Amino acid sequence: MTIKILNAAQRLCFVAASLSLPGCSIIGAKPRPEPEAYLLALGDVSSSSSASDSPRVPITARVALEQEGSGPVNAGSRILFITPKNTLGTYQFAKWAESPGNVFHRTLLENLSSEGLFAEITSSSGLVATNTLVRFRLDAFWLDEEARRLGGDNSHPAAVLSSNGVSGAPMARARITITAIDLEGRRTIGRQSFDEAVPVKEPSAEATVVGLTAAGRSLIRRSTGWLYEILAEYDRSGRRGQK
Repeated sequence: MTIKILNAAQRLCFVAASLSLPGCSIIGAKPRPEPEAYLLALGDVSSSSSASDSPRVPITARVALEQEGSGPVNAGSRILFITPKNTLGTYQFAKWAESPGNVFHRTLLENLSSEGLFAEITSSSGLVATNTLVRFRLDAFWLDEEARRLGGDNSHPAAVLSSNGVSGAPMARARITITAIDLEGRRTIGRQSFDEAVPVKEPSAEATVVGLTAAGRSLIRRSTGWLYEILAEYDRSGRRGQK
């Protein structure tokens, strides 16, 4: 029997051909783990008044709720963090089961509908005869590894939040901007941004999810409460539909 010694190039071709055959693989090679998917559970967050406040009554606003903005904060599935060097990063083996923007959209819609304070609430202005357009934008939704402000440098994504030059513990940070528009009168009724910062025990994906969930629930409660108040006042003023 003749034993043929393969040179380096021949050995390389032999390995490549072997790997192309069914069932062939490199012994000991480990498959890359899939990122763990975390559910952003904002749930049913009531914005109703406390017992000491006057009860809320339904108003005539027929509201279409739309999401604006894109990019990693609104539409991405990666869980984001800001490093101490002010760079945006993602957890390698963790992701959102659904984009935060979609979760906020659905949760806002469900909460506004469940309280029964509006004549109509829908996800698109083209489905029903609406008189009010409400746009929301998720401006920030990430872990800031150090609690700080970037000294007026608004070019950086973390510049929308934190406190001047002070370093500290990791914080889950979230910001949402709500704009209400009178479609009949063609005017802006009001615009407001809401910020939340929740301390996080460690800069890990799991701790970040816990902190961002708490921050998100607070944003839902505050923004829906503000939206009702500003639309109720607009109705009482009799300005709806006037140009």
